[in-house]
Amino acid sequence: MTGEVETYLRARAAYLKAAEKAEASGESIKKIGEALERLHTKITVINPGEERAPSTSNFYDCQIERDSWPPIDEVLHISEAYHAAHTAMSDAWKAIPPPDRDGVEAPGAVKTRRQRQRSRY
Repeated sequence: MTGEVETYLRARAAYLKAAEKAEASGESIKKIGEALERLHTKITVINPGEERAPSTSNFYDCQIERDSWPPIDEVLHISEAYHAAHTAMSDAWKAIPPPDRDGVEAPGAVKTRRQRQRSRY
């Protein structure tokens, strides 16, 4: 195995790790959004130690504690790490001489565990 292939395989592993983390983060945000979509919801974000006036609306009242959400910096870091890992994997693939690519999964064919599970059904 050439050094370029080994570099690509390491980059591919890093990409899969970053992609699975991004998928998990996105999936939790999606579930929250879908749950809120099913309700007529008035959302109130409560800062720690803050008092809240009682609601008089006809909506369901959904109280969200600020500390229960991941910080925006964490979400941005996950997204940036995903894109950087994808770029590194693609660049590593391009560095492999075409004759050495035989038997190595190309970046477009790389799938996370969730993607493989979804494609089975």
